[in-house]
Amino acid sequence: MKRLAEIFIGAIVNLALCQAASADSVFTRDGRIHHGQIFLGLNATVRVVAPGSTNVVTATNLLRVVFGSAAYNPGFPDATAKLYPGLRKTSAPAWQTTDKAIPTTGVMTRNGSFLPGSVSKVDDARIFFAKAKLSRLNASALFLKSLTLAEANRLHGKPAGVLLLNGDFVHGELRALDKGAVTINSIQFGLRIYEAGKEAIAVMLKPAGKAGPRHRFKLRDGSQIFTANYKIKDKNIILPHREISWTRLAEMTVGVQPNLLQAAASHWEALPAALRQTFLTDDRNKTTLARQYGEWSERLKTAGKIMATASGQLPLRAGAEKDAQAAQQKAKTQKESAQRDSAARAQAHVRAESTLANARSQLESQCHNTAQSWQALVTLTSTLQEPARRSLAWAQRQVLAVAEAQAINRRDLAGAEAAVARATAARLAAEAAARNTALIIASTKNKVATAQRALADADRNLQAKQRNLLNARTRLTNGLTGQLRPALNRLATADLSLAQIRAAQKPKAELARATARRVQAKNAFQSAQTAVVRLVQAVNMADKAEQEAEAKARAGRIIFLKLTEDLATHEAQATAWRGRSARIQAHVNQLIEQRQTPARQLATRLATESTRAISARGAAERASAAANAAVIAQELAWRRAIEAGLALDLSELKAQQTEAMAWRELTLARQELARAEDAEVESIKEFREKKMATDAVRAKLAKARGEASLAKAQLTRLKPAFDAIVRP
Repeated sequence: MKRLAEIFIGAIVNLALCQAASADSVFTRDGRIHHGQIFLGLNATVRVVAPGSTNVVTATNLLRVVFGSAAYNPGFPDATAKLYPGLRKTSAPAWQTTDKAIPTTGVMTRNGSFLPGSVSKVDDARIFFAKAKLSRLNASALFLKSLTLAEANRLHGKPAGVLLLNGDFVHGELRALDKGAVTINSIQFGLRIYEAGKEAIAVMLKPAGKAGPRHRFKLRDGSQIFTANYKIKDKNIILPHREISWTRLAEMTVGVQPNLLQAAASHWEALPAALRQTFLTDDRNKTTLARQYGEWSERLKTAGKIMATASGQLPLRAGAEKDAQAAQQKAKTQKESAQRDSAARAQAHVRAESTLANARSQLESQCHNTAQSWQALVTLTSTLQEPARRSLAWAQRQVLAVAEAQAINRRDLAGAEAAVARATAARLAAEAAARNTALIIASTKNKVATAQRALADADRNLQAKQRNLLNARTRLTNGLTGQLRPALNRLATADLSLAQIRAAQKPKAELARATARRVQAKNAFQSAQTAVVRLVQAVNMADKAEQEAEAKARAGRIIFLKLTEDLATHEAQATAWRGRSARIQAHVNQLIEQRQTPARQLATRLATESTRAISARGAAERASAAANAAVIAQELAWRRAIEAGLALDLSELKAQQTEAMAWRELTLARQELARAEDAEVESIKEFREKKMATDAVRAKLAKARGEASLAKAQLTRLKPAFDAIVRP
């Protein structure tokens, strides 16, 4: 009690002058009620002046001050005042199920203050409501509709999340609120969007502070503001972050002040069991209704989406079904055409098989005649012609053996001579290469000497450019130290002297002389600066010339090294070519000795043996000619029989080709028929699939329409009761 008095007294003592305001009632802690005009005095008392009486209420006895004519809670429904029964010494009306613990939409701050107004938007930093804005850091909860006592009790003590109309509380962080859509990021459900006021009825950002000793100001617009300190100035209540006009003030209380949610939770616990059960039943009916309405709304939305999707798909599916039906009819027509073509090809094949059978019969008869003629020829050949042929064959083998030996020897001789020729050509080529390499070496030596002289000239030029660069840098250093620095020092001395003369306010003549000296020093400095700039340019030109000379010397050195390497390579090649020529000549001598000379000697012996073998073969050929004359006569007869058989065989072959062609055409026709049948089966299958898909879309659309009709009927039935519970 002493602490409460100190808080209230501290607030009153800050008044510089007595302030007066029109108020109806003052409630004291000893149970009295005073009516009249209120005056606040310097002695921390409240004086109530009424006709015929004056009552003084001390700070320690003050409980509640009501401004205006409202005895409970001006500006919003009376039920809110029932949350603070201890502030009244008269009995408050009983709590009804229709009463609202949170009277209207608004925002509760971190210190428990309630600011009424419709929340239009929330971003990462601010909350926009009732043409005002509030930092999210200062907000505790957003009320998107008025809350019953049961709903407020359900929200009390909750962490960050959203309270739904169906009674569920979803833990999560508010990401945004805009255009009536509340976006919550929940660990359990992820990003979810709820309709403000109809699905989401309150959003908890962070818990408010605990109740403690402080002042509570109720305004006529429904606001409820908590503060520990305030001042009064020009009939305004001065709070830390705002001012309140006396005309807006409805009530002021002092003491341990809970916020609306804390007061609702305390009042809920204090309700009689029977009344609390009545409230629970009413709340359960409302949440059940909200859940049913939400479920039917969701079913209506789902049905609408399905209907939209199916309506978009149905023309495409119907078109695909029609195309598939046309493709099926086309495949059927093609199959029937293929069936007719296959039947015609089968009849042609049967006729070709009959012709082939007749040709084979005639060919077999002629083959029997040919076999008899052949047997007579074989007999004549074996008794007369074969002995003569064997004699001729032996003589021929002798001739062939000698000829083969001659051919082998000629091949060996030709190979030996070719090898000698190739080796000789290789030796000549090696000698020519050695001579060419010697010419290249002489030319390369000349180039090396020229490159060496050019390199020496480039090195001398580089040294001269380096000396020029060194001289230019020396002149630049001398110019900087000998001209620019003294001129700069003289200019600084002249500036200092001029500044001292001006500071000492010496005569104008002395000031003019100092100014002239300063101008001379400046001109000398500028001349020295110009000379230094020319020296810098000379250094840059000398440096560029030195770099170019160095690049030329480097290029000459690279060319010299390259030519030196080429000279060494050519000399090595010349040595190699001379060694190769010597080795090839030794190889030529070896070929002549081991291959060419023996082959020529063998050719002379084989020429003699060939003459004897040819004479023996002539005698055998004459004996064989007599036997062949007899065999030829029989062979002519056999050939005539063969020619007749060949004619018949040709006829049989043509018949085979005709039959094969007919069979191939029949096979192709059957393959085409099989493909046409497969295409028809595939088209039937595709038509059935398209039809099933179209029927499925039609069924889905019909089912969605039925679901939508049912949902609309249920929503129409539930809407009056639902509107009653979502009404602000």
